Amino acid sequence: MERKTKIVIYCDQWSIGGVETIILNILQYINYSIFDITILVSQKITDYFDDLIKSLNVNFVMLNKGITPNPIIRDLKVLNLLKKKIVELNPDIVHINVCNSIGFSYAKIIKKCSSAKTIVHSHNSYIRNDILRLKILFHKINKLRYKYSDYNIACSSLAGKFMFLKKYTTLLNSINYKQFEFNQEYRDKIRSKYNLQNKKVILFIGRFSKQKNHMFFLKSFKKLIKIDSSFHLIIIGSGEKEKQIKKTVVKNKLNGNTTILPPQKDIFKFYSAADLFVLPSFFEGFPVSGVEAQANGLPSLFSNKLCKEIIIGNNSKLLSIKSTKLWVNQILNTPLVRNDNYEKMKNEGFFIEDYVKNLEKIYLSLSE
Repeated sequence: MERKTKIVIYCDQWSIGGVETIILNILQYINYSIFDITILVSQKITDYFDDLIKSLNVNFVMLNKGITPNPIIRDLKVLNLLKKKIVELNPDIVHINVCNSIGFSYAKIIKKCSSAKTIVHSHNSYIRNDILRLKILFHKINKLRYKYSDYNIACSSLAGKFMFLKKYTTLLNSINYKQFEFNQEYRDKIRSKYNLQNKKVILFIGRFSKQKNHMFFLKSFKKLIKIDSSFHLIIIGSGEKEKQIKKTVVKNKLNGNTTILPPQKDIFKFYSAADLFVLPSFFEGFPVSGVEAQANGLPSLFSNKLCKEIIIGNNSKLLSIKSTKLWVNQILNTPLVRNDNYEKMKNEGFFIEDYVKNLEKIYLSLSE
């Protein structure tokens, strides 16, 4: 039997987010007769995906047992621990999934201690300067180490321009289309469970963080329900801004028109229950939730800070996040009717089967 190509897929902190979703999608479709996969993470925040990982029999390794919230200290710890772990795992390829150019420094360490090929995969288009301005400086410095990456991948054109000084391949974040197709049974069950039968349901899925811009949308929503009280907002997520979001909902007396839920294992059912999807983020690499919503056919409104590739359906738009009035008017004037986006999503590479086939080709080209 031929030796399998050993792949280490690296992710920073293992939590509930878009990068983790993409990695899990890859794990469910990759050819295990050819590839031996290990997931390597800096730290583990959640056990949310444990059952799925166990069912796939994938090796899962943590560099840190504890939790380090400060991203710079965490990066320094990874730089210190990575060499030993790579020597131990002895991979053929390390696929480094990152949101800033620290990935090139990881690639440098990997090159110094092994013969592994490296892939740096960009998943974001901006660095939050509200956490540490020093991180922006580190990003600029680390970009200069690009030569240690054998192959560059970006989840969108914005993510590519943000990260790379040389050429890169764009692989748009993709999904299991069939799972997210509209389903009337799911719609009826969710709407009945949360008493939403006569409501116009807006769905907002995203980590409770400043990046996702919940405060802006809650201001918009307050104005919206003064005009049409039949709208109901479902917010799904978790994160550091959870208390602030919940307080804002109560303070503005939005609780009668708002349902806040933690991450859901059956998240695909909520798209069918909704009538409109919103994502007013300050920045994104390429939001998986936006792809999922449009697979369901939902009219979708996105911040104009996102890349144009996110617009898949004819009923989707990019809007400025400088004006709440603009969002209110757009919601009121958007027909709450689903699109059939199957052909466009298939032709433009949004099916996970095609994504993984392309990724496998990259892996095989590097292992030759």
